[in-house]
Amino acid sequence: MADAIEIATRRVLETYTLMFSAAKAEDARESLVDYLQKVFSAGETDEGRLAVCGLVYLREREGRSDPVAEGFTGL
Repeated sequence: MADAIEIATRRVLETYTLMFSAAKAEDARESLVDYLQKVFSAGETDEGRLAVCGLVYLREREGRSDPVAEGFTGL
């Protein structure tokens, strides 16, 4: 269990650091780990899928969950 969550957390925070900053990524660490533990306990054990769930979680937390509002047209 711990390995999958640790791997996913590392992947998410590395990506989040590239998107924003290292300080912002560290601020998000605790809530991200809590969220990933919930997702893991619900049955998702794949590190890659956990990482995607974590990125989606942080994006929604930032208020960036609406692709149309963000300017994505699908073209």
